Amino acid sequence: MGLKMKISSSGGESVRDSELASALYCVGFSRSEALIMAHLSGAGNASFREIEDATRLQISDVRMALKRLKARKLIDDLDVRGDRNGRSVRVYRLRSPLYGIAVHLEEMQLQQIEELGRSVQRLKELGIASRT
Repeated sequence: MGLKMKISSSGGESVRDSELASALYCVGFSRSEALIMAHLSGAGNASFREIEDATRLQISDVRMALKRLKARKLIDDLDVRGDRNGRSVRVYRLRSPLYGIAVHLEEMQLQQIEELGRSVQRLKELGIASRT
């Protein structure tokens, strides 16, 4: 499926981040999730505000995408002691490198293909049985 989407979010993002976000989008992540994952891949970790600024997504889009990524156990968040007023800042980071995520996605796809194959085989068996 050679779908290529222009997924650029800002003039300042690297070509690598843009290509990475496009690839993530093509494998099933939403645009917001793809942009955030691409940013975190390059930045290592980032605060909500840094993610919002870097991706140029709306606050609600960032919040929802982070929630979905966290539910899928793809990102972690932790509180880091900030310099200003002693307040802690929540930062987000990928749980594993993107290569590991890609391998995991590939394994999931292979499992789905195997399940589909079993279902098709069962359908054939039922079709043959109903003919006789």
